[in-house]
Amino acid sequence: MNLLRTDLQTALQNLHVGVQESADNLRDLAEFIDDDDVAALFSSLADARDSLSDGLADAIRTAGDLPAAPNSEKEAGEHLIHRIRALFSADQTVSLISQCLEAEEHLHQVLTDCDALNPEAPYPHWREKVSAHLDESRAQLEQCLKKHGG
Repeated sequence: MNLLRTDLQTALQNLHVGVQESADNLRDLAEFIDDDDVAALFSSLADARDSLSDGLADAIRTAGDLPAAPNSEKEAGEHLIHRIRALFSADQTVSLISQCLEAEEHLHQVLTDCDALNPEAPYPHWREKVSAHLDESRAQLEQCLKKHGG
């Protein structure tokens, strides 16, 4: 293993960590929210993200690196902020779904940044797979938000 990461390894690492952080945040919100249907949606999205994360970890190993873990202190702070924002909102469910939609945009930006870092990377299937998942999850979250009056 090299001491310096290639652009491909860096792009895969960034995407892997972003997907894993997203899964962890969704799982945390699923445990916090009172609405069982929304909790089930968050859990389902988190499970799908875990699957993507596992595949990206394998791609990182194939690229000659070891997958990094998300920063647990950063995640704990984000979880606390999500909960505080929800507690002070008029509608906790709408607030949490909206926060998830914001997080989807952040993960989409991570994907875009990875493409900018290494636009000719030999992993177009991962870009397409993550992008398709984000499109689908965004649509599900938007539908859920409309259902809850947001």
